Amino acid sequence: MFSILAFPSANFDYYCHYKLSHRMKNPSFEIYINDRLVTTAGITSEFGVVSVITTWVNSSVDNYKDLKINVGGLDSTDESYLTWHNQQLAIGDEVTIKITDSDNISTPTVNPKTSEEEHLKRKISYFHRLKEELKDHL
Repeated sequence: MFSILAFPSANFDYYCHYKLSHRMKNPSFEIYINDRLVTTAGITSEFGVVSVITTWVNSSVDNYKDLKINVGGLDSTDESYLTWHNQQLAIGDEVTIKITDSDNISTPTVNPKTSEEEHLKRKISYFHRLKEELKDHL
């Protein structure tokens, strides 16, 4: 169950800018699944990102099927990736997101920033996999 409030674009931009620029605290997100609080996600540092993503996949390529929710983010001060909650969902589940300014934030799993060297190794590995996969098309 999701509620979406629509604004005309100009009013929405003004509303978001005004509301966010005049806030004293970062928002936190209480995530409920079937009326049960599963986590409260939020960033305590000045800059960051919090995302609540529901995903449905039905792939004909590899017969992969999935329905899930991921609650994660980024602490921009040290570029660490954060995970508060991951869970499989089922048809009929109700997901509720309550935006608050609560200080009672759940402790996330912290995944430190990948080093430049490790990032480059992953890119090269991916390049070689694609090169092999696409060799007949190059």
